[in-house]
This record gives sequence, structure tokens and C-alpha cells, in this order.
Amino acid sequence: MEQLSIYNELGHEFDPVYSKLLKVKEEGTIIIHNIKVFLNEFGLYEIEGQDVHDCSSDIDGCYEKIALQVSKIEELNC
Repeated sequence: MEQLSIYNELGHEFDPVYSKLLKVKEEGTIIIHNIKVFLNEFGLYEIEGQDVHDCSSDIDGCYEKIALQVSKIEELNC
């Protein structure tokens, strides 16, 4: 069963995680729940964390991968 968030209804522009991802180009590197996100030399969004090292060619793919990792972190903390 897929977990949905309120931002699926409101839109990503209201999601603080998505808003933070929009700042990667100007800030270089951002941290979301101990997950580092940056643009690598090929222009890909690179995602590094304790249990993840992945990349995405666009911000929406990056957002989906971050959301999956954050939901895993939240499950462990419950």
C-alpha cells in the first residue's frame, strides 16, 4: 500500500522537502533528515545517507527517493 501525504493533494510547491530541493542549485548541498543532496558533476541530483546512495536526473525523481527514505526513517522511529 502506497503511503500518501497531504502534499499529494495540496501540491509539491507547499511541501517543505520539495521547497528545500529547489534550493540545491543555489546552495550546492542540502541536508534533509540526515540525507545529503547535491548536484554532481554530471548535473544529477545525488542522494547520500546511511542506507542510501542514489541519484536522479530530475527534481521529481529525487523527491520520490527522498520521500521513500524519510518514510523508512519515520517507520524505524515509531
